[in-house]
Parts: sequence; structure tokens; C-alpha cells
Amino acid sequence: MKIACSFFSTICFLVCLIPQVSAQMHGEDRKTYVASHYKSCFKTQRNAPQNTSVDSAVIKEYCLCTANYVADSMSNERAKNIYDGYDRINPSLTQMAGRYCANRL
Repeated sequence: MKIACSFFSTICFLVCLIPQVSAQMHGEDRKTYVASHYKSCFKTQRNAPQNTSVDSAVIKEYCLCTANYVADSMSNERAKNIYDGYDRINPSLTQMAGRYCANRL
């Protein structure tokens, strides 16, 4: 019975994981997005009054983390729609990315 439950758990995990993997940005689109997000994030965070004493390396790590978090949550097609103005990033996604990455530092 343990083998059957373990097998079933593994299958459920894979079924849930596969759509997520295919939804992630990849290739040049991902590189471009991460670079753009990082540049904007770093500038914003570096200029924020509450971050004046924060080391730039910490801000760099935070911004790369948030960029990758968001890129992991959308497809290349969705990113293109956002870039073209047909869609936008949900603010709650960027808030989740910020909380997740701040807790990792």
C-alpha cells in the first residue's frame, strides 16, 4: 500500500509541476525581461530613502530574486502581451515576489 501511495503522490506532483514548468519564461525573452526588471528594481531600491544604509550587493540579490520569481510565473507569450500593452503584471504577484525575496535575504 505504501508503494501505491508513493506512486500516486509522485504522479500528482508531476502533473502539477509540468504545466508550471512550461509556463515559465525562457530563452532570450527571459534574459531580456530579467535584465530590464533588475535595472528598474535596482534603481528604485537604491534610491529609496529606507535603503540608504543597505549594501548594493543585497539590493542586487533582492532584485535578481524578484525578477526571476516573476519570470518563473509567466510564459513568453504573456510577457509579450505585457510588453505590447495588452496585459499587465498583477501587482499582487510583484508583492509576493518582494515578500518572498526579502525573507530569503
